[in-house]
Amino acid sequence: MDIASYKITNVIIPDDYTPPVFRKTEVKAGEMLCRTGYPLLEDLLATEIRENEFVLNMHPTLFVNSGLVGRIRKEIMNDGSCARFIELDSPGLRGQSGGPLFDVDGKICGMQSRTQHYTLGFNTPSPTYYHVGEAIDASTICRYLDTLGIQYSSCIL
Repeated sequence: MDIASYKITNVIIPDDYTPPVFRKTEVKAGEMLCRTGYPLLEDLLATEIRENEFVLNMHPTLFVNSGLVGRIRKEIMNDGSCARFIELDSPGLRGQSGGPLFDVDGKICGMQSRTQHYTLGFNTPSPTYYHVGEAIDASTICRYLDTLGIQYSSCIL
């Protein structure tokens, strides 16, 4: 699991800015969630640096796909902490990693991390796989932000 943070300075935040809100209640199996991102192939996403800014040479398309929560997994990390992962019955697409996983109210439930490929074990000419999207649960993200003293908004549904 990789989570990175950085500090941006000298930013003017508009008065009408609403920060994203992390959901505090746990996600349950069978719940419908969505993820979003920019699933473009790397060679198609060309950028240039102009006047100290990254400029896209093409306009990427925002892509949303949904999935049902199949299970919640817990994993012990290298530092001994326990991370929660949400597994969806639909794969995360290239370009969605690092993007939000959110509920019907727009509350962030997690962050797309990876897509797992499980073999089904059927006797077919080529291997058959079940592809599931895996997201880092919001509770794990919030715990990480807390250790760094980074403020965020959260809600209890």
